[in-house]
Amino acid sequence: MNRTLLLIITTIAIIACGCTRQQPSDPRLQRLTLSVDTGPQAAIDSLAAIDPATLGDYDRHYYNFLTVKARDKAYIVHTSDSLILDVINHFGRSPKMTEALYYAGRVYSDLGDYPTALRYFHDALDRISDDPEEDELRGRVLSQTGRMLSNCGLHRQSLPYLKECLELSISRNDTVNTTYDYQLLGSIYLDLQEYDTATIYLDKAYSLAKHLSDSDLAFMEGFLAIASYRTARPRAQPDRTDAFQLRTPPAVTAIS
Repeated sequence: MNRTLLLIITTIAIIACGCTRQQPSDPRLQRLTLSVDTGPQAAIDSLAAIDPATLGDYDRHYYNFLTVKARDKAYIVHTSDSLILDVINHFGRSPKMTEALYYAGRVYSDLGDYPTALRYFHDALDRISDDPEEDELRGRVLSQTGRMLSNCGLHRQSLPYLKECLELSISRNDTVNTTYDYQLLGSIYLDLQEYDTATIYLDKAYSLAKHLSDSDLAFMEGFLAIASYRTARPRAQPDRTDAFQLRTPPAVTAIS
């Protein structure tokens, strides 16, 4: 094999390895990958102590990815798309690309560019596999897509995304997100003026809500009061004693 051909093959192999890497080589970034979900503000502080100019090429883009993710997790409003565009333009076939597309949607949501945000959310959904390990990310993308469609006044179009998100939360026995998914669906049916269906979802949310704060409970009771007023009948208090006993999906698909 001549030297030119060998050089070409080696270069292609190096590029391919770089495009498919999932973890950075810098141990600091490896540690932050594990902690950013549970301690985003601490991750932001740690990232600030790292000079990205000292990092290798992939690690520098990964640093930007973690920065965007940590800020989003810490509820810091995104004001620029420069970091996430750098990530997307350089992650290639990295397994982290799907999550990067999700955060691109979050960035453009904050920037008020809803069509672009929805495009990135849909791109993320197209890439997510059926692996159960992807269910948490799929749920986040579905929830954000449904919320954005509803916020744009496309309430009916948001329902399939939010119902699939609810079913995922139930299948994962995620009581917290199941509660909020029921509440969100109930509020959307209020907007659609389908008050009986809204009451069904809101009652299910309230029955699971003993873990919520008093303010969240009061907010939920406000939705139920609206539904009760619109249907012109008093509402019986649902039983919340079995809030953490949910194991199988209620007949979600039977509610249209």
